[in-house]
Amino acid sequence: RTLHKVQAWYYWPGMGNDIREFVRKCRECQSRKPIYQRLAGYMEIQQTEHPFERLGMDILGPFPQSKTGNTNIVVAVDYVTKWAETKALPRADAAEVADFLVKSVLLRHGAPRQLTTDQGRCFMA
Repeated sequence: RTLHKVQAWYYWPGMGNDIREFVRKCRECQSRKPIYQRLAGYMEIQQTEHPFERLGMDILGPFPQSKTGNTNIVVAVDYVTKWAETKALPRADAAEVADFLVKSVLLRHGAPRQLTTDQGRCFMA
């Protein structure tokens, strides 16, 4: 809006960039700026009846390095029983997460129908 108002009366080379920079740094402008937030849709509730049918996984950390060299924790939680499997990891990478998934989840409880993550880098490889 500021740019359009100034353009109605003035012009100089680089005017658009100058005005955007001024507004970005102006405390008054930022406090009056309307906040546009896209409304989210309804979250779908998914029913699960059997233990270890649906799991959620995430990485916590990085934390300060432990005596054993670990800086992260991987967590898998069953949606029905709320059972959590955890493991401290030296790195939050795909190889470490895959090793945890196989040894701590798949071999103990079988393969889930659905695995939900936040699509972090370590889950996307």
